[in-house]
Amino acid sequence: MSARKCQGRLKNIAGQISDDKQLSSEDKEFLVTALLEIYNGEDAEVSLGVKAKRGERKSAHVRSTKIIKKYINGLIKALIDSYDEAGKNMSLKEATGIVRYGSVTSSDSA
Repeated sequence: MSARKCQGRLKNIAGQISDDKQLSSEDKEFLVTALLEIYNGEDAEVSLGVKAKRGERKSAHVRSTKIIKKYINGLIKALIDSYDEAGKNMSLKEATGIVRYGSVTSSDSA
């Protein structure tokens, strides 16, 4: 299981404990095993399954950046595919200028 999925699992477990809900036997066994391993000196990230593998990122910033990039790329494509009054497509430079600055500056459109 990836570190991100394990983070989600821990978040769900924390929510269940916070709401005084009964943990499933699988979650309870996972948590007991991980806590015993930590008690015995194992690395907590490894025991809880949240240690990132090589090249894997787990921060909230990285997750939100991936989502933002997905929408930004879609917006740029939509802008390029749109037509102006003269029926001309927008250039990549113009579209990225709108996304970055909110409008095309006079120096960008020349």
